[in-house]
Amino acid sequence: MSITKKTSSSSAEVDSSNSAANATSAAAAAAPPTANSSDHSDIAIYGQQPPKEETPEFLSSSFAELDRELDNLPEEKKAGWLKAKEKCPELVGEGHRLMFLRCEVFRADDAAIRITKYWNKRIELFGENLAFKPLTMEANGALPKNYANDSSLSKEDKTIIETTFNGMSHAFIRPTNTFDSAGRALIFVDPS
Repeated sequence: MSITKKTSSSSAEVDSSNSAANATSAAAAAAPPTANSSDHSDIAIYGQQPPKEETPEFLSSSFAELDRELDNLPEEKKAGWLKAKEKCPELVGEGHRLMFLRCEVFRADDAAIRITKYWNKRIELFGENLAFKPLTMEANGALPKNYANDSSLSKEDKTIIETTFNGMSHAFIRPTNTFDSAGRALIFVDPS
């Protein structure tokens, strides 16, 4: 593409594809905003913008669309989700579903797949008894601190808890005691 640039003394033809200044400004315009941008009030820390303002009407329609997508999935793919809705409805409310919608930028079809995979994997990792408890170390959580003395837990549950704690203490998962600029805790995960 050529642009003719007129100056007071002469005409000069400039090829914009070879212009370093144009390339630099075009790259800057195309680059996603970063957390260090001077104005990032509407931008998530990792450069992902919400598709629109999360008004009550928008959220209501998003939840309805997610529910339709979940209903359309085959039973075997959503087995864990259905069990969670039955066994721990307090854990799968709007706040929980909103996490998955936001993660997929409100694409309900992708959010439905993600939420079902999450619950299927959670059951696989924690078993039928622990998966439906809050993932906390509180006495009523899936990972209670005093699990060895808890008579309500089966031997299998205690083994799952012990394995989880061992994995965490052997650097499989480690807290870094640092936070990103939005205040979210950072963890180190080494699956090797």
